[in-house]
Amino acid sequence: MKTSKNERPVGGMISAAVAATFSVPVRDVMANSRRSAPVVLARWSAMYLAHVELGMNFTDVGRAFGRNRTTAARACELIEERREEPDLDAALNKLAHAVRRDFGKTAAVAR
Repeated sequence: MKTSKNERPVGGMISAAVAATFSVPVRDVMANSRRSAPVVLARWSAMYLAHVELGMNFTDVGRAFGRNRTTAARACELIEERREEPDLDAALNKLAHAVRRDFGKTAAVAR
């Protein structure tokens, strides 16, 4: 899977913020292999934020996180379904604010 120079850095920056929020290692969020449920939730959340807050399409989100388009789409769907969980929703709202504030300019480069 070919990845542009800018997609991985955007994924890495979002992953760092999400990893800190979810208390998981950032290297696990960005890893190409399967991980524990907390890491998977963090990775899905990072993909969701890249798509929703930065407007990245599923193909670019997948590339940024070392996954394919369908995995990115499914991750976004699953996180959207879990937004009813108060703790997860609160964490995603804080992260969304940080992504818009800190990464909005970078997103234009990745698109």
